[in-house]
Amino acid sequence: MYTLRQITKENNCESNTFLGNYYEFISKERSPELFKEVLRVHGFIKDDGVHGIIKDSNGNAYSLYEDSNAFIMTEGGKTFARLN
Repeated sequence: MYTLRQITKENNCESNTFLGNYYEFISKERSPELFKEVLRVHGFIKDDGVHGIIKDSNGNAYSLYEDSNAFIMTEGGKTFARLN
């Protein structure tokens, strides 16, 4: 089970989003065409400041912004991956 943890750099606001047992990270830099397609399919209008998208096990998409730190956390609370 995975959780997306985001901390904004500007005001240190923290958020945790449960992703389930599967997630997919789409990087704007590494997969620009797929990134654009996911933006379009999920109705994101702009990609200003977005460096990636996380899709959870239910197909929901979450944008990852350049002005925040993003981590994937395990069920036990350990950092599994740093996304920026």
